[in-house]
Amino acid sequence: MTPHSPQTFLAHRSDSLLSLPGQGRSAAKQLTRITDQYFIHSFAQTSIAQFKKIFVVAVGSYGRSELCLKSDIDVVIIANDLSEADQARIASQIFHPLWDHGLDVGHAFRDIKDCLSLANKDYTVMTSLLDSRFICGDREYFSHYLEQVNNCIEASHQKLMEHLIASRMHRSNIDTADSYMEPDIKEDPGGFRDYNIIGWLKKLSKIRHAGSTSLESSDSTAFNITPAMDFLFDVRNVLHSLSKRKNNRLHLDLQPEVAAILGYKGSSRSSGTEIFLGHLFDCLSQVRQALHFYSEKAQLSLPNQCVQAIQFIPERSTGNQCMVQVTSSVEVNRNWEDPETSNELSQQVKLFNDKLYFEQNDLIVKQRDSGLDLKLVKLIFETMSTTGVEISTHALLFMKQIARSSCRHDDFLAGLRSLFLYLLFGPRPGQCLKAMRQCGFLELLVPELEEKWYFVQFDGVHTYPLGEHTMHCLDLIAGNNSNSGFMPEHLNLCKDDHELRLAALLHDIGKGARDHSQAGADMALRIMVRFDIDQLTADIVACLIKNHLLMAKTALKRDIDEEDVVAEFARKMGNQERLRQLTMLSYADSKATGPRVWNSWQQNLLRKLYFKAQRMFSRTILAGHHAGHRMAVARDRIRSHPDYSQSWEKLMDSMPSRYLLKVPVKEVIKHTRLVERFQKFENEQDKALNVILLTEKGPIGDSQYWNLILISKNQTGLLSKVAGCLSMNQIEIYSAGLFTWDNGIAVDMFKVSPPRDPLYARQTWQEVRRDLSDLMSSRKNAADFCMRASKSAPAGSRFRINLDNESSDFYSIVEIITPRHPCLTWQLSQCLANLNLDICFSVISTHMDQASHVFYLRTDRGEKLFGNTREVVKMVHAAVRELFPANK
Repeated sequence: MTPHSPQTFLAHRSDSLLSLPGQGRSAAKQLTRITDQYFIHSFAQTSIAQFKKIFVVAVGSYGRSELCLKSDIDVVIIANDLSEADQARIASQIFHPLWDHGLDVGHAFRDIKDCLSLANKDYTVMTSLLDSRFICGDREYFSHYLEQVNNCIEASHQKLMEHLIASRMHRSNIDTADSYMEPDIKEDPGGFRDYNIIGWLKKLSKIRHAGSTSLESSDSTAFNITPAMDFLFDVRNVLHSLSKRKNNRLHLDLQPEVAAILGYKGSSRSSGTEIFLGHLFDCLSQVRQALHFYSEKAQLSLPNQCVQAIQFIPERSTGNQCMVQVTSSVEVNRNWEDPETSNELSQQVKLFNDKLYFEQNDLIVKQRDSGLDLKLVKLIFETMSTTGVEISTHALLFMKQIARSSCRHDDFLAGLRSLFLYLLFGPRPGQCLKAMRQCGFLELLVPELEEKWYFVQFDGVHTYPLGEHTMHCLDLIAGNNSNSGFMPEHLNLCKDDHELRLAALLHDIGKGARDHSQAGADMALRIMVRFDIDQLTADIVACLIKNHLLMAKTALKRDIDEEDVVAEFARKMGNQERLRQLTMLSYADSKATGPRVWNSWQQNLLRKLYFKAQRMFSRTILAGHHAGHRMAVARDRIRSHPDYSQSWEKLMDSMPSRYLLKVPVKEVIKHTRLVERFQKFENEQDKALNVILLTEKGPIGDSQYWNLILISKNQTGLLSKVAGCLSMNQIEIYSAGLFTWDNGIAVDMFKVSPPRDPLYARQTWQEVRRDLSDLMSSRKNAADFCMRASKSAPAGSRFRINLDNESSDFYSIVEIITPRHPCLTWQLSQCLANLNLDICFSVISTHMDQASHVFYLRTDRGEKLFGNTREVVKMVHAAVRELFPANK
């Protein structure tokens, strides 16, 4: 092989990456140099290499000398009057060998006139010309080409810059949950595309100003993104290598492997993958913030831009109170010691392109030590809080200088704490919290939160880093009004409570500890002292943080129809005000975890628990009646029904007490009719009917679940048969209430996911009935289907099994956290049946790739589990692992 043959070239490309681990940008430059050598040598071998007025340029990432392992190699051959035969000959000698080896090589043959014509029609072509880099050929002719290109770009400078700025504004709106779960490091905000726009804006400015780089200034050093981009190049090269193709999407299953290759190791607080992701989101944020800065600066350089003053209007009737106006429709009350100074100061705050700017004149620069810093910060932040107008990166940079110079001044810090609380209790707490962090004030005020801003939980459930989650949580509370939100008619009373806002700010600050709720409560108490918060308020905040998971855990993992469960929950709350606050915090925390976590099923359970606890506070336990009295009332209501007959009385005698206490009378009557029907067919010895399955849609307007009622003869493993049947038809169980009457008839109630195709729901349920009948009569075996459905557990999945004998007086509770699997409920219920355990109640919930099963169990003698409970846990764990053979 020749030194520059395609085979040698490909070998050198791979070797260059392997020889530079952890040096992504250096590897990209070395790949570029190796590729250059191939083109230089290959072009020299062509018969037209000696011609004048022909050269080869690199464009795109290749032109920027930032060629990653599987990046497109884009080149343009510029020549005048090059025949088609010559083009074909060059292509066969230079490009075909690379295509044959699977490389993505883009090429074009053009003359200078064609290049300029295309550039004037398509801004994408014009930006590619900005990245033109000479490889080989006639360098003098290339200089002429470059001069023509620069003239073309200068003539279209304003329109091209406006196009790039508009592109940035459009891209800033594509920030979604997927950008955090599986980020695309090229196209998502803060990725390579944003980095490219920064480079193009700088080059445009350089061309426009004849060598002076107007976008490069002392401010620019605050946005040194070189380390961040070095890291992103590392990630991109590793992604290309692992995927063996051009892939910029960091899929969940690749994240642990990428983290390991880049040398990230776990600690007692976080896994290596979580530390890696936290660093990744930090770097993406740096690039995004830098793009905001350069695009805003570019906008200011454009002609005919309107800079609007924010009017300061003294209000005569209130003395020192004044107002700030951004438009005629927005007014904000302000308190200043000196209205004249404040009026002069406010003139330095400008509104430009819907952003707040500072005009740094002598008043600000020369009187920095006169106490104006805090007033200026208050003015711009309070305006932002009231109007929603964002603070420009220009202003954020200036406030960073203030943060550095004033951080040791006690008066400044005291005023800043007061401002922070004002913003936290205002209408836009999330937006203000983000801006406070960007300008360095959060690090001065709550360094514990700043330190964990990019803390990531890699578990398939938590979507956002801790800081982003906290912002969403605060904004959900602030926006919970009569037109949106969760139970606004009950919870609006507390959405502005200071204790609730503080708890939302700090509820996850203990993340990384074994019990982050308790650790967060302890940390919050220390932070409250720093902010001079009174002890009563601090204790309430700590209580809310300590119990911020309690409501969701109780609603989703406990039988909230048991008196003791609700009574214990209400006891921990103490009063109705705390109940409202915790309900609001639970809603915001759950919904802010990720868009696919909060659903109508979870919402209904929280609402049900809220009203049950509220009734306890207002009327004593559940209805203020003894259980025996409540059962007697239920029987009397059944007897008063028009269809009551003596046969119903016999059936009532067989109903267990737990059933009469838990199930509404309306449902009991429906079940009684179904049982009568079942017994009629059973007495007629109709073997075709071994089960009745009634299917009903959920509440009107809620299509997220269906209700199923199952009537059959009780038998061991009944739940496993139902679960297997539903699994075969791609239907998930959300909860199961299982009751066996004294006459041996099982009356079971399920909430399940809707059929995959709602247009054919009827046909789906008919198929479910047939499959269930076959399973009940042993004509089918669900094991055959479920064992074929084995799959690998998704990256970040957790396996946890707990057996609790204390929380319920009558049942042992087994909680199982595992990866999601279509046959998981069948496998678990089959395992418990094999252990001769009776499942009396079950709550099942799924959050993205994770599933939670909580089973209320008794032995076949009707007792709680005692003795060797570890063996039960061990066997359940083994059953789960059978479904995930790759993770054994």
